[in-house]
Amino acid sequence: MTPSRISSLRLRHLVDELTPRYRTPLPHLAAARLLTGGQLDRLLAEPELSAQTTQRVRRRIMTRLAGAGLVMMLARRIGGVRAGSVGHVYALTTAGHRFLALLNGAPEPARKQPSHLPGELFLTHTLAVSGIYVDLIERSRGGAFTVHTFDTEPHCWYPIGNGATLRPDAYVILRAGTRGQCW
Repeated sequence: MTPSRISSLRLRHLVDELTPRYRTPLPHLAAARLLTGGQLDRLLAEPELSAQTTQRVRRRIMTRLAGAGLVMMLARRIGGVRAGSVGHVYALTTAGHRFLALLNGAPEPARKQPSHLPGELFLTHTLAVSGIYVDLIERSRGGAFTVHTFDTEPHCWYPIGNGATLRPDAYVILRAGTRGQCW
């Protein structure tokens, strides 16, 4: 399903309509590119909520965001039909990227055509990188460090001279106090 175009006026209205709870998954999707329902459950988990409640909350949030045109759910499921909603794969739409830019006071990104359905290898690879992101966010909740930067391909690619480019899967800066480490 291709989402319809969302006007800038509608996006400004969504800024007022969506509570912080409904905005929470959007920066995570922007950082990781693709996230499964299970990964979102881990990112949205609160200590006082049970796993079932977290799943219900995530389903409600993602349904509303998809209905608003900010998020899309890929037709493919990880783990097959028996995985349930945990196996759904979510991505930010072009309108979702525009919404985040508006929310953060950044310039609106260039509009682009909706991309085609990713292949199996791309999906597997991107979700593995997303798994690293989710693990880092979960471990940072202990307070020992913060995830300052998490850039994925192609934003983390770096020219190394002679026309060559270093193409890592992700670039991470972890901060502990005033110190930072790059990975």
